Amino acid sequence: MAPLDYLSAQGRGKRRAENVVALAQVQKAIQEFQATENRWPTDLEELVRAGLLASVPGVPAGQRVAYDPATGAVRMAPVAR
Repeated sequence: MAPLDYLSAQGRGKRRAENVVALAQVQKAIQEFQATENRWPTDLEELVRAGLLASVPGVPAGQRVAYDPATGAVRMAPVAR
């Protein structure tokens, strides 16, 4: 059973690392947008339209990218049910 637990934990760790990298890319794009436009983007799609992101990153099932246009903060959050 130990090998399966290890592989499961390894998979979760990989997904978490991918989420951290995706959020870091989004945060960098938000900061670049704010620096050039002197305001926070209204939504993440505005970063795509500005050419700062190729696309809004995908997220795992049951998660969403939560963005606060008042503060420029972005985080991963569970989908509200």
